[in-house]
Amino acid sequence: MLLITLNLNIMCKKTSSQLVYNNTIDSTNLQEYDNRTIIPYYTLYSNKIVLTPKLHNYIADRKVSSKSLANLKKPKFNGNISDTQRRLITKKLTAWINSIQFYERARKGEYIKKKHYPVFLTLTLPSMQRHSDKEIKRLLLDEVIKYLKRKYEVRYYFWRAEAQKNGNIHFHLIIDKYVKYSDILQTWNMLTQKIGYNAFDNEKYKNGYANSVNVKGVTDVNNFINYVIKYATKDEKSRKIEGRVFGMSDKLRDIDVYRGVLEEKSKELLNMCVDNDLLDIYKGEYFTVLFFTKNMYKSELYQQLQNLAADYYYALYYDLYLKSDDFIFSCTSYENNTASAEIQLSLNFC
Repeated sequence: MLLITLNLNIMCKKTSSQLVYNNTIDSTNLQEYDNRTIIPYYTLYSNKIVLTPKLHNYIADRKVSSKSLANLKKPKFNGNISDTQRRLITKKLTAWINSIQFYERARKGEYIKKKHYPVFLTLTLPSMQRHSDKEIKRLLLDEVIKYLKRKYEVRYYFWRAEAQKNGNIHFHLIIDKYVKYSDILQTWNMLTQKIGYNAFDNEKYKNGYANSVNVKGVTDVNNFINYVIKYATKDEKSRKIEGRVFGMSDKLRDIDVYRGVLEEKSKELLNMCVDNDLLDIYKGEYFTVLFFTKNMYKSELYQQLQNLAADYYYALYYDLYLKSDDFIFSCTSYENNTASAEIQLSLNFC
């Protein structure tokens, strides 16, 4: 049996603010380092679990490096997505889509008014680009988002811009409502036609209009999350995009994926997954990543792991879509009499 345990013998380098540990886990009790509690956190994603022990209430004495100062002088938008931005996008999209799916699963069989449904749109230009990227975003992308909010009551969205092989800018847009393909296709084509792109032509197009929109819905939530994250974070292989390369609703910037404290129940589940060859383990210097294998998604153990995050995502859905004056959602860290920290979800109804 390959035991997944967390060795909390952490050494702090005098010249570094980062914590170094040896990536093995063997203690069920929280240990102390220099009178501070070490918290064995795990973060649950759609295709992996990341183990990251932290010192509770640890505030690093950070020094600003010359590299950081140099980065501040660089242009705000350079047409690329950094590793930090990739991690941010992955967390936001995972949390958002999971909140919708967990709520729908909890209310299965019930009528849900104004049901939300993750949809992935791809929007392309019907002919060669003649405007700048910034103009296209202002004249087309902004307008189609306004249309979706007005027509379908889309609440939240995420977009990513990239260049096609022919040099044209195109967009990947994730929204939270089902849309009729014919409606979004006609609207997008009319917007492009309005600024000079030939979207309607009986001789050029078989149906008389450009097939400039692709719509993908959810058949499997995990595949969907991995699919949209792949497109949202991939490297730019063609020309660089002018200005911003991605954007999202303001509210989505404040959400995060589920993070829990590794306790007996969660540790036992992880060990069972390892015994059944459902996890591939990668050990880094400051973290351990447990990647899900294909068989993981079909196992009962996977569902049990997902259930650990169910209350969090159910509450997050309320915060995003159903929040009112009678509802309070908070994620706060607190200490109990054992000096441990955990996520507190407060669902207070009057």
